[in-house]
Amino acid sequence: MLQFWDEIRLDSDILILIGVLIITFFLIGFEVYGPLRIISGITVILFLPGYILQAALLPKNNEITSLKRVVLSIALSATVVPLVILILNYTPWGINVYSVMITLCIYTAVVCFIVIYRRRISFKKRCNPSIAFKMLRLQVLPKWQEKALLDRVFIVVLLLTAVFTGVCFHIFTAAHRSVPFSEFYMINNEGSTHGGFISSTNDGEMEVILGVVNHEHENAEYIIKVNINGNTQKAIGPFHLQDSEKLEEAVRFTPSLYQKLSKVEFILLKNSDQSVYRSIHFWVNNINNGWM
Repeated sequence: MLQFWDEIRLDSDILILIGVLIITFFLIGFEVYGPLRIISGITVILFLPGYILQAALLPKNNEITSLKRVVLSIALSATVVPLVILILNYTPWGINVYSVMITLCIYTAVVCFIVIYRRRISFKKRCNPSIAFKMLRLQVLPKWQEKALLDRVFIVVLLLTAVFTGVCFHIFTAAHRSVPFSEFYMINNEGSTHGGFISSTNDGEMEVILGVVNHEHENAEYIIKVNINGNTQKAIGPFHLQDSEKLEEAVRFTPSLYQKLSKVEFILLKNSDQSVYRSIHFWVNNINNGWM
């Protein structure tokens, strides 16, 4: 039992970082915003990927100093995270906060197993897992006056880069959330946006499925107008959607029987504003009273 707790204590750094990763994952999943999410997000992006990678590459305690491990962790993180994002850009999931977090979780799990395995091999000379706590003790840090000028410049530049990256990350997340918008789209009967939108009904009308999603960060009121060749044929609404709420509804219309081409336009109005907020249009061809 004592040996088990000794093993847990010796790998406490990995457990702490995994805990930070789990906390960040839940904060993003439940859309919790605040200082805790910013701090944990910066740690996951700027420190965690590089730290576990350097721990896997340099498991022995005497291979590198604690200060150099921290510096190397930040530098490796700046290399690993862009590579992860680049790979995600060529996958069906794309680049978003959830795909990045899930990929980092998988990466962390795989590298952590490598870290634990390599630490067991070099058990007596493994790196000290409590460097995160030792770095908080001033006596383990080299005196600033004893460091060479080039080393001091390097450390200052690295710290400024880390601060600048963290500020940019915070500004990006804050700006991304502060931009309100609404989605307005058209789908087919299979729920896809890849063609086959229009279907005919038994009474000679045509039907499409329109969707509206509210991302305004507040409740919003919408009206959908159906225009045929510039003339309003019908209006849907007003209807209200809460933030992140979605509405998909089948809309019927009848193109002009007296024109070869009919322009069908769906106009989305928001919050009693009569100006066009979003619009979708297409042309319908009348061939022998049959629609194409």
